[in-house]
Amino acid sequence: MALLPFGTSSSVDSNGVMTSSQVSLLSSEGVSVLFIVAIPAVLVTVPLLLRGKIAVRRARVVIVILLGVVVVLGALSIGVFFVPTLFTMIMALAAQSTTQSAPTSMPPPPGL
Repeated sequence: MALLPFGTSSSVDSNGVMTSSQVSLLSSEGVSVLFIVAIPAVLVTVPLLLRGKIAVRRARVVIVILLGVVVVLGALSIGVFFVPTLFTMIMALAAQSTTQSAPTSMPPPPGL
């Protein structure tokens, strides 16, 4: 994401020749943007390190809330880039909820 072009830079030289080039987030903002871009990757790995269904569920809920806050606060700049991660985490929560509420297989009737 940091290397993908997201804008255009134009300049005019003394002869009046206009030159346009595409600008990436990294070339525009510098190396420090890599730390900000890494936030979703770091947050999403937290549930993978936890054990227990309740702990994983709570971690996912907290991550969805944190990513939602980052998207809203950074909506006019980099927050838009976090929307796919937020959407994916919401889908993971929904999938976990439907899996937990699905009926399990019934044991065989007694006497068989």
